[in-house]
Amino acid sequence: MLTIAELSKKLNVNVQKIYRLLNSVKQNEKECLIKKNNGITYLTPKGEQFVSERLTDVKQGENEEMLFLREEIKKLQEDLTKEREHSRTITTQLLELTKNSQELTRNSQILLKQEQEKNTLMLSDGQQSTNSENEKQSKNSLWQKLFKKK
Repeated sequence: MLTIAELSKKLNVNVQKIYRLLNSVKQNEKECLIKKNNGITYLTPKGEQFVSERLTDVKQGENEEMLFLREEIKKLQEDLTKEREHSRTITTQLLELTKNSQELTRNSQILLKQEQEKNTLMLSDGQQSTNSENEKQSKNSLWQKLFKKK
């Protein structure tokens, strides 16, 4: 006869799992599955067989579930890797577009400044030519007044 601790090591499950199983079927089983001797709980041969069968089935189900979950985790990790790669690509493209936008803005500002300087020069040239024309007209009119034919 094995103790519950020995069977838990043999089946690679924790002791509480065996106790929970025994407590859940205690009312339904007609035969006694455990015997106590000097405060130590031993499983009867029928109890060992019962627990082993039930926990092996549970363990098999857990193993299948674990395999399924591992596959799901693997798929999710692959998806995450693809998403991260896509995010890096998008970030790189955004940085390039930002750089281009800054370059365009800088060029636009340079062109605007050049246009303003050109307009300023044209205005100042226009004023100078207007001033020289006005001076010529006033000189002509003065001479005309002095030497006016009567």
